[in-house]
Amino acid sequence: MAAYLVVGSALAQAPTITGLAPTRNERAAPVGSGVAVTFSQPMSGASASAASVKVFSHQRGGRMSGAQGGAASVSGNTISFNPATDFRPGETVFVSTTAAQGSGGANLAAGHVHQFTTATGGTGVGNFQRPSGTSVFVTNPAGTPQCIAVGDVDSDGDLDFVAADGGAFTATVQLNDGAGGFTPHPTTPNPGTFVNPRFLALGDIDGDGDLDFVTVSPTASGVNVRLNDGAGSYSASGAAPDLTSFDLPTVVRLADVDGDGDLDLLANSRFALNVRYNNGSGNFSTGADFGLGSTATGGLTVGDVDNDGDVDAVMTASGAVQVLHNSGAGAFGVVQSVGQPEATIDALLADFDGDGDLDLATGTQLSAYVTICPNAGNGTFTVAAVLTLPGTPMYHLEAGDVDADGDLDVVSTNQGTGGLTTILFNDGFGGFDGPTATTGGRRTGVALADVDGDGDLDLLTSAGTGPGTGAVYVQRNDGTGTFAAGSQAVPVGDTPEAVTTADINGDGAPDLVAANTLGNSLSVRLNNGTGTFAATDDEIAVGSQPRKSVPVDLDGDGDLDLLAAGLFNNRVITRFNASPDLVVNTVRPIFGGSYNSITVTGTGVGTLVGPVAAAGAITVQSGGTLVTACQPLTGAGSFAVQAGATLRICDAAGISLTGATGAVQVTGARTFSGDATYAYYGTTPQTTGTGLPATARELLIQNAAGVSLSQPVAIRRVLRLVAGTLATNNQLTLLSDATRTAYAVHAGGATSGTATVQRYVGGVAGVAYRHLSAPVQNSPVADLATAGFAPRVNAAYNAIPTPRLPAAGFPTVFGFDETRGAATATDFTLGYYPPTELAAPLTPGRGWSVAMRGNQTPDFVGALTTGDVLLTGLTRTGSGAKAGWHLLGNPYPQPICWDSVAVPTGMSASIFVHRTLGPGQTGYLVRGNGIGSLPGGVLTVGQGFFTQVTGAGPAGFVFTDALRVEAEPAPVARPAADLRPKVGLTLTKVGAPAAEHDETWVYAEAGATLGPGADARYDALRPARNEGLPTLASLIGGAEAAINGLPETVLTTGATTTIELLAVLPTPGAYALRVAEAANLGATPVALLDRLTGTTYDLGTDPVLPLVATAANEEVRGRFALVFGQSPLGNSSLFIPHSAFTLWPNPSSGRVHARLRAGTARLDVLDAAGRIVRTVPTPAPELTLDLPPGFYTGARRHSDAAADSGVGENWTANLRFAHG
Repeated sequence: MAAYLVVGSALAQAPTITGLAPTRNERAAPVGSGVAVTFSQPMSGASASAASVKVFSHQRGGRMSGAQGGAASVSGNTISFNPATDFRPGETVFVSTTAAQGSGGANLAAGHVHQFTTATGGTGVGNFQRPSGTSVFVTNPAGTPQCIAVGDVDSDGDLDFVAADGGAFTATVQLNDGAGGFTPHPTTPNPGTFVNPRFLALGDIDGDGDLDFVTVSPTASGVNVRLNDGAGSYSASGAAPDLTSFDLPTVVRLADVDGDGDLDLLANSRFALNVRYNNGSGNFSTGADFGLGSTATGGLTVGDVDNDGDVDAVMTASGAVQVLHNSGAGAFGVVQSVGQPEATIDALLADFDGDGDLDLATGTQLSAYVTICPNAGNGTFTVAAVLTLPGTPMYHLEAGDVDADGDLDVVSTNQGTGGLTTILFNDGFGGFDGPTATTGGRRTGVALADVDGDGDLDLLTSAGTGPGTGAVYVQRNDGTGTFAAGSQAVPVGDTPEAVTTADINGDGAPDLVAANTLGNSLSVRLNNGTGTFAATDDEIAVGSQPRKSVPVDLDGDGDLDLLAAGLFNNRVITRFNASPDLVVNTVRPIFGGSYNSITVTGTGVGTLVGPVAAAGAITVQSGGTLVTACQPLTGAGSFAVQAGATLRICDAAGISLTGATGAVQVTGARTFSGDATYAYYGTTPQTTGTGLPATARELLIQNAAGVSLSQPVAIRRVLRLVAGTLATNNQLTLLSDATRTAYAVHAGGATSGTATVQRYVGGVAGVAYRHLSAPVQNSPVADLATAGFAPRVNAAYNAIPTPRLPAAGFPTVFGFDETRGAATATDFTLGYYPPTELAAPLTPGRGWSVAMRGNQTPDFVGALTTGDVLLTGLTRTGSGAKAGWHLLGNPYPQPICWDSVAVPTGMSASIFVHRTLGPGQTGYLVRGNGIGSLPGGVLTVGQGFFTQVTGAGPAGFVFTDALRVEAEPAPVARPAADLRPKVGLTLTKVGAPAAEHDETWVYAEAGATLGPGADARYDALRPARNEGLPTLASLIGGAEAAINGLPETVLTTGATTTIELLAVLPTPGAYALRVAEAANLGATPVALLDRLTGTTYDLGTDPVLPLVATAANEEVRGRFALVFGQSPLGNSSLFIPHSAFTLWPNPSSGRVHARLRAGTARLDVLDAAGRIVRTVPTPAPELTLDLPPGFYTGARRHSDAAADSGVGENWTANLRFAHG
């Protein structure tokens, strides 16, 4: 049995990391910030001297340490690293935390790697523009820029560039004017080189404080050395001669390999690493070649892989990666040939296992292998894994901590058919799980960046999507390294070969730039801060086939500009990120920053995603929308919302005409059109603000916390209440004029306080009856008053059975009570009654007949009506056609659609809307069961209408918000096409305006009947005939119908069904009967019969049948009919077996015989115009009529009861007979 003894304190616990500054994957760390790692316990001072925290600057190309890089320090639980100089704007910085030791002596259990990106600044907002001068910089006309190096070559503090002109014998030097304008060097714009320089590197070769350059030419197998005179003029020098004796070199690097303080030269040849030592003045006369033992394939990377303080080299070769260690004096030896499955295309040096040194990952092209090779800490690598990826050929590798577990994972793309983007997850010790494929389809470029700001790395890949198109696919990371399958495909140009991420507009979120090889362009797409990229932003032409873009601050203003080269057209292109004239013509964000001007066009929707300042005009044009998103608009410029535009406001103070409050705070003029839309959608209580104009096209309220009107406003079109309550403060008006009536939409919101709702009355200018209805609560009769009309009531009217009052005492406002006419149920007008006082409320849901002149605008003041409006006690007194009528009205401040009404049992499905067209010209528009002359079944704001109780009563009716529609008015009757068989006929006086007509409709639907009486669900019996206008009706059992529903069998049985028509001609003259519509009739013949001429008309020929009236209010009865099923015979003897009488012969010769049914009280004979020309009272059962020569269209027999009452024919027969 073993025993253990612990003496003193408990065993020391290993420290753990509890905090990072900047945080992991932070997107906008200050460039001047240091790096701090906080642990769970105080740390030993030895951790600083041991360089436990290693910082690698992405743009500086290596580890920052020593006097040139910075120093580490320990304070309590935190190890800090303070760089000697600021990080570069927009660069990515990698941090490895390794052998940190706690004060108790225990070391960090496992290494930790993280990265962050530094912030950009300046005024650029990602709208790249050409500079004022040229933006296309020609290199050698015979060459193609193969490589660009950026640096301050003329020592004036800004960044210039030097390009290697492949295919020619030169380089090109372009000097920056400090504002990003480039001009060729005045004396040596194209320093000579060997033919076809392939690669170029800048560095201070001769130690004089300026940047020299070297180029490599595989064609000449040599390296050119060009020294700078301090002003950017390059020339060959005897002190620094060109170098030869290389074997097809393609890459050259500058590094201090021998530790003597100057930059030496390294180049790759086919079989060796070529090293040339600098004598301090740029002369590389001595050197050595270090054999590889295999053929190099083009890659050369330098870095301290064995952690001994000198620069080592890693080279890709056929079938292997060669690792060459530096002796410290510049002598290299191949310490290892890391075997590869095949020739490599890409290699990464990164700390995969968290131990503070650089490990190796390589990718092969043909078979898509990834090889993971951890560093033993001494610069030797072991092949830990060879992973086979789906799809070939491989194109690119990238490293990043995609699952946020503190280590670096590997992402690979390939461009083969069916290729995939593949993720290899790191287990924290440099071991990688099998590949996880995320997205298919020939991907080339890849980038990792935290695009949605949630602290993990998201994935961006690029690919061509078809002829002439391309896309960058954005897949968001869920925090565990799983990328959402549904990526945003951001449209870019043709064949994007590479994608780069950088904070282009300085808002802290990484944007993307795609280099479109076949599109000859760069696509800039801005991030809205949540990982969604605008579908369109800048599309920058850059010449022939760009392979990559370089974000860099060319003009020294703190933001990132763009530099790119065309592969085949001897050009380098610059675009500056500056204060632009921004034009928004699509749906896109407007990023925070400074602008010259902003114009939102009629197709644009711009949303602010940061504070915006404008020196010039901000204009929202008609059709455009600007969403302020609680971001201030400032600057010296002006602001204008034009007519037809929309401004969405979330600021608590709304919009102001002056001052630094509200959404718009520019110091220039502010203009808010009175014909624009203003939408309030804040999350805290809002006031509309003094900037809201006195009129607005639309006002939208979408704020659950509520909005309060600051001053009176009148709405021209729509008040839209989406969320929260609008406190009107009794200052809200809905306008109405001859062109439109404004309305309110209750879509989840409400109002408090009263509103004024106007209702323009058009039609005839003279006095006429208008049927109106109150859309608000508790509006009194007195509200009907206008400048030209004073409502009048008189209770005495109600006590007079047949009113005979002097004009001065005659009321002008009437309700309708059908019980007042109950004694006879024949005089429709007896139902009208006036209110007893002007203070009496106009009950919502009831209609009111108002005798007033046209072109007036009465208004109703009260709380806007919303919710259910219940009407009870709708009676039917008596049984005649004139009984049971009620004058109702639209109770809402919004149009309603009668076609949506669920009609209760015992009520007609039809309504009649009174209309006045001229002096003495009144009539009705009808709607029932989706049929009729009222357009779309829409009842506008304030509209009254008649409907009928057809059952015993009393009935109840409920108006609901579901009936409300947005129409002015428009057909909204049926969501699908109406397939019912339908015939519409019109009757118009010849030469009269088209509006002075009447319509009747006959249709077929299952459930309808042929009579003998009307069916409330399918038919519409008229309340009265028109006055001064034609009346057209079909007859149902003698009753006059505006709508007549028939069973579907009239089109299927083959039997003949005849629908008689009645025309009433108000004044002498010519009239025309027309077919307005004949739809869905199928194969069954349906004809219009004119018995006067004996003609049957095909409805499809659009016949026009003439009528002539010789007296006022002439009836044409028996002449016209619609015949379903077969054509009637026009000139033979007509015998109807079940009719009330028979006439013969037909045609006759001076005498006609009649046989009558028992009970006949009177017989009328009608002429060709439908007029009664002979009446025989109390005729015998059989009689002979002697008639003058002429045509006669019919005869009409009355029963005893009908004759006694003088009305109500119960049967009509029609025929054509002649005497000659």
